[in-house]
Amino acid sequence: MTFQKGDLVRVIKAPDQNNFLIKGILNKLGVIVENVEAKSSKNIWKVFVGGKFYHLHKLDLEKVDVCRRFQDNR
Repeated sequence: MTFQKGDLVRVIKAPDQNNFLIKGILNKLGVIVENVEAKSSKNIWKVFVGGKFYHLHKLDLEKVDVCRRFQDNR
């Protein structure tokens, strides 16, 4: 899955996570700010969650389809 600036995402449980970092933001919604250039991976994203910025791997994130959720609630 590809993310873009402005996408709404949910922080999900994934293997090899930093449990200390994820503990407070698991299942919370956030907004993709930008892709972060990291030597370890090209799949690191700067995400605004709960009033703070976090650098998270794409496997830690699930894109939220706002249009579909809106239609399901009608």
